[in-house]
Amino acid sequence: MSLTGVRVLDFSRVLAGPYASLMLAELGADVIKVEEPGTGDESRGWPPFVNGESGYFFSVNRSKRSIAMNLKKEDAKRIVRELTAKSDVVLENFAPGVTKRLGIDYGALSAINPKLIYCSVSGFGQTGPYKDKRAYDPILQAMSGIMSVTGSRGGEPVKCGVPVTDVASAMVAAFTVAVSLFRRERSGKGQYIDLAMLDTGLSMMTFLSGMMLCAGEVPTTFGSENPTRVPSANYMCGDGRYAHVVINDRQWPKFCELLGLSEYAAHPEFALNRERVANRDRVNAMISERMKTRSTEEWQALFDAEGLPMGPVNSLDRILLGDPQVAAREMVKSFTHPVAGEVKCVDMPYRFAEDGTQIRCAPPLLGQHTDEILTGLLGYSPEDVARFKAEGAIA
Repeated sequence: MSLTGVRVLDFSRVLAGPYASLMLAELGADVIKVEEPGTGDESRGWPPFVNGESGYFFSVNRSKRSIAMNLKKEDAKRIVRELTAKSDVVLENFAPGVTKRLGIDYGALSAINPKLIYCSVSGFGQTGPYKDKRAYDPILQAMSGIMSVTGSRGGEPVKCGVPVTDVASAMVAAFTVAVSLFRRERSGKGQYIDLAMLDTGLSMMTFLSGMMLCAGEVPTTFGSENPTRVPSANYMCGDGRYAHVVINDRQWPKFCELLGLSEYAAHPEFALNRERVANRDRVNAMISERMKTRSTEEWQALFDAEGLPMGPVNSLDRILLGDPQVAAREMVKSFTHPVAGEVKCVDMPYRFAEDGTQIRCAPPLLGQHTDEILTGLLGYSPEDVARFKAEGAIA
């Protein structure tokens, strides 16, 4: 696999950091997840549970090894330094300043390994007046503007159902780590990455930011509609299910013909997108009435035959367990966990022609690989390991 031979020392917890290291792990990196003895990653205690094990934790922590260490103990800090010397990447999402207090900040660890790539993921970054603020995904959705454009048209802002700033920040973190590894191949130098989730959220606003910065228009909630295109919205079909339709100017005449609205194909108030946007409510009302005359499956067959874009608004059970495209792409995989048994999961999205991803092992039990890492990777004796445990440095 592409990242075979790369080792990641992962101090992150919950979602953004662990999802980033999951992406690296299933491209071949050896990810060593460092957790606190006793509780470990706090998401281990979050529902849903399978035989007492967290499905939340499972979703982003497979294909990794776990070592449990008390980073306040000097022996644990020494182990971190030794692991750093044998690692390529450090990933952490502590609050700014915590790594400095623990002695595992970039300055301390890069002195041990100058080729180290060190990625810090935090809510607001390591600089600026907000750097010490506590941040979680809903807070960042709110502050970045994402929440202000999410919700029913003209209604109150709501958060996205998916923790988008967490997930997007994870993807950006994995990307910047991969870019840094490529850069290191050329320069021989490591580097520090300061990734702020607020920055990620702002960058996701794309054309909505353009509306405000270029035209002075402040976007608001538009529900399932696109504020710059009509039609682009959910429409109720005859079977009570919603479908999303997106049509451009080239497709508009065929779309009108398909819905029995041919008289509007060249109509001066509807022929071009700018006119349809200006007459949004009239266009949507006409389409809504016609979409109710057939079931979702009937419309889908007709749209597909004409090459027009439409998709049903699926619940997760429909798309994950009953969709032939998902089955063909083998997006639902499984692993065998020592406590939970057989567990289904969603695969990584990338597909390479000559290389791929792999679920290499089940999500680890807390500290499952502590002895293995200390004796196999660092060369400690069983007696050393027993002493570390007795002193409370590891578990």
